[in-house]
Amino acid sequence: MFIAAATITIFIIFCFLDIITSPKYPSGPTRVPLLGNFLEIQKLKNKLGFYHLVWDKLAKCYGQVYSVKFGPIETVVVSGYDAVREVLSKDDFDGQADGFFFRTRAFYKKLGIVFVDGPMWTEQRKFCMRHLQKLGFCGDVMEKIVIEEVNDLVLDITRKYEESVEEHKCSENDQEDFISAFLMDIEKNKKSLGSFSEEQLVVILLDLFLAGSETTSITLSSVILHLLMNQDIQTKVRAELDAVIGDREILPSDRKRLNYLEAVFMEVQRHSNVVPLAIATNRTIRKTTLQDYIIPKDTLVLASIWSVHMDEQHWGDPEVFRPERFLDSKGKIINDSWLMPFGVGKRRCLGEKLAKTYIFMFIAKLIQHFEIRIPTDIQLPDKPQNGVNISQTPVSVFFIPRRCLKAN
Repeated sequence: MFIAAATITIFIIFCFLDIITSPKYPSGPTRVPLLGNFLEIQKLKNKLGFYHLVWDKLAKCYGQVYSVKFGPIETVVVSGYDAVREVLSKDDFDGQADGFFFRTRAFYKKLGIVFVDGPMWTEQRKFCMRHLQKLGFCGDVMEKIVIEEVNDLVLDITRKYEESVEEHKCSENDQEDFISAFLMDIEKNKKSLGSFSEEQLVVILLDLFLAGSETTSITLSSVILHLLMNQDIQTKVRAELDAVIGDREILPSDRKRLNYLEAVFMEVQRHSNVVPLAIATNRTIRKTTLQDYIIPKDTLVLASIWSVHMDEQHWGDPEVFRPERFLDSKGKIINDSWLMPFGVGKRRCLGEKLAKTYIFMFIAKLIQHFEIRIPTDIQLPDKPQNGVNISQTPVSVFFIPRRCLKAN
């Protein structure tokens, strides 16, 4: 009898401690013992369809900094420009989430560059930046490859090929490639406890490929969809291309002269919110403060980029697709700090410059040579597909040639 009573008492105390929080810790929805807010979050997700809308709804109730709990995992959700920028820029929030889910993709170890932190992240980022720049990352070599690939894609549409465009061939140069450079560093660091290994190489290549390829392809799809939905904007982009470029080959250096096209790209990034939350979940590496709150060590922090891009007070009409918001009265680009699709701070996307160059080249070349139209029997999707990234629902379109492309 005594043991049963003691067990019940301990369980009640455990449940009580499981749901209470410190007065200086962000408040949030009422928690259920053991489960936390899991059931409520899932109910809202089923109703609203997207997690970023769940976080936005809760922010309207509990403020721009609030807490939720998933089972035993304490999580702080951050919305709004000031709080999001503080989380993404402050070293105290520079840790990354860890656990079974994050390690299943990495040989059950903490590997790669996206979901690692500390000295390992610093060492790997330095290596990536050094060797990607050495290999022409966003330099002449990479620009040549981008031009060749964009030309191949446009020619592919013109000739109506059914197969995929053949991958580009390695350009002739005497530079070592990224993999060779990494393998050389493995040999150099064999006797040390450095972060270089063949498993790390595999995972870092996976990180670089997934972080770049998926978001870039989704952004390209979003640009095309917005041009379909806004034929007047497509006409303006084409007129700018005709006036500035004419019939000649488009070059990456032309981007600074095509301000309206650049504004369209910026507005697509803001309006489509391909990555609604910061790509990697932050974790506090020490006890710290956030605005007026005290955040314990090892607390997960979700930063809502979507909340910044859709802030009504700043943008005025965030639901409206309006590229002119990024142009001043003279037609020059306005670099608004509230636009942060590639993140902020030290963890800003490694491939930002390359992604911008590739998307610019592809869209500019496409509009230069084609008019994009909707088949009469096709209805455009009214909502995107849900996932880690917000992707567009596939739709059939017409690419009507404006000029005949000459094969090389």
